Order: sequence, then structure tokens, then C-alpha cells
Amino acid sequence: MSRYHRADHGLPVERQRLRLFRAADPAYARHCRHVRTLGRIGRPLIAKFAADFCPLSPDVLARPGIVQLFRRLTYLWAAVNASTAAVSLTLLLTVPTAVFVGTATVAAWAISCTGVVLTVSDSVRTARSEGLATAIEPNGALRAYAVTPD
Repeated sequence: MSRYHRADHGLPVERQRLRLFRAADPAYARHCRHVRTLGRIGRPLIAKFAADFCPLSPDVLARPGIVQLFRRLTYLWAAVNASTAAVSLTLLLTVPTAVFVGTATVAAWAISCTGVVLTVSDSVRTARSEGLATAIEPNGALRAYAVTPD
């Protein structure tokens, strides 16, 4: 049977698989959101998510090193999502479905874990160079603050 035979909806099988991929893959949807958002806002996308993990005061957010960090991380995660989508699409179009399921999952985990490691290492390096420290508040929340020299 040809790769390009027509299936039940009159579309080539490859096009049906692509539509299924786009509808079902959350990495593809996240990638599209990131790319659209990068072009529409003046502030890096990661800066919007930073408060979810560690609230930063306005003076810390205004530091050039922190602004550059957020910009780098925004592009990093756009690349992570684009890479995950590209690998998934390539696998979807080139390997049997049974192989795709396991391989795409492992590839997505590997790419995402690499993104997390790069994010944490870049964030820690930038925080140290900017003179920032973190503390756990009594309510259990993580808070970042600027360390003032004595």
C-alpha cells in the first residue's frame, strides 16, 4: 500500500497524520503560542511566568541582567518547543505508529529536561552575578531579593 493512498476522508494519509499531530500534540500548541506572543509583547514571555515560581520585586525585575535572562529563556523555550514539535513531526512522518509513540515520548522528555537544566543553570548564574539571594517565607513561598553589601 502506498504512503500516499487516500483514506476515508479523501485526504492523503500523510496529511491526515499531520492534522492529527497538530490537534493532539501539546508541544506544537505551546510552540505556536510562544512564537505568537514573542512578536506581540515588549516584555519577554518568561517574565510573565516568573512570578508563578518566585515573586520578584520591581527593582529586581528592572535589572538589565534579569531582563536579558528572561529574554534568553523566552528564546530557549521557544526553541525547546520548536525542537520537540520538529522531532515529533519528523517521527510521525517517517516511522510506524507503534515506534512513534515511544520514541516521541522519550525525545520530548529528553528535550524538555535539557531545557530545564539550561534554564536552572542560566538562572542561578545570572542571580549570582546580579547579587540576588532567595529565601523561603513562613508561608512556604520562595522569594528572591537583592543582597546589599555591608
